[in-house]
Amino acid sequence: FEKGQTLTGTDAVFYQHEFLESSLMDSGMGARAAHLETLGQQGIPYAPGYEAQLYHPTVIHQFPAWFSPAAKAAAGVH
Repeated sequence: FEKGQTLTGTDAVFYQHEFLESSLMDSGMGARAAHLETLGQQGIPYAPGYEAQLYHPTVIHQFPAWFSPAAKAAAGVH
């Protein structure tokens, strides 16, 4: 992204997630608890395929082995 460009969509959600999650961990929360707390604050249910709400579909297409079957299905990876 170029300076001054606005992040939107899953790009914005991903970076917001990472920022909040790391802030919680810096405050002493464990990684799993921080991840779940962040998902809750973002209104993303921790359910099969939730990753598709955090990652741009092109990332899921490029690295399908990293994602659950439900996330791949949500991103259209067959």
